Amino acid sequence: MDPEVWGNLPPDVLEHIAHFADIESRRAMGFLPRRLVMPDLDLPCISQEYVEFNQGISRWIKLRNAHLYIGPLEISWVFGTSDFMKSRSYSFRRADGLVSFYALLKMEHSRHPDFNEDGSHKKRVASESRI
Repeated sequence: MDPEVWGNLPPDVLEHIAHFADIESRRAMGFLPRRLVMPDLDLPCISQEYVEFNQGISRWIKLRNAHLYIGPLEISWVFGTSDFMKSRSYSFRRADGLVSFYALLKMEHSRHPDFNEDGSHKKRVASESRI
C-alpha cells in the first residue's frame, strides 16, 4: 500500500476503513490487530431426545430456520421451511459414508472421502516426514 495515498486520508476515515480490514491490511495501514469480539450465541432452539427401538438415543433440534436430526446411524440437516420446494437437506449415513443432498426436486449422492465404495473406512497412510 502506498503510504502517500493513505497519509492523505483524514484519521477518522482511515480508522473506519481499518475497522473492516483483515489483519494484514490493518498492519499495512499502520494499525495493530484488533481484539476479536465473541458474538452472543444464545440461539433459540427446541430440543428433544428420544430412544429409537433397537438403535439407541437420537436427538432432534429445531433452530430458527433449520432442523437437525442426530441419530445413531445418520445425521441430517434441513434448511428452510417445511415446504420441500423451498428447503434443502443434507444427510450423512455413518454406516457407509453416503452423503445426500436434496433441493428443488434435485437429488445428489456421493461418498465421504474417508470411506470406500463398499462402506469400509479408508486406511490413512502415514506421510513421509519432510526435512
